[in-house]
Amino acid sequence: MRGMAFQVFGLATLRPLPRAWVRARITSKVGKRERRGPWLDVRADRRGFFVLDVPIPKKLEGALRLEIRV
Repeated sequence: MRGMAFQVFGLATLRPLPRAWVRARITSKVGKRERRGPWLDVRADRRGFFVLDVPIPKKLEGALRLEIRV
């Protein structure tokens, strides 16, 4: 996954967020059972850009979801 971290001001203003910590993980849900992968962390560069490899296990079942926190 690659992207850019932003800081949000109000409803219409986005500013790059330099050196922000970005966390991501894969989760899956089958019925009421939810499985969560480990959190992976990376720090954005001085312009807010980041690249984070999030492995997707082959045997996950159900609906997959990518959780991201900045």
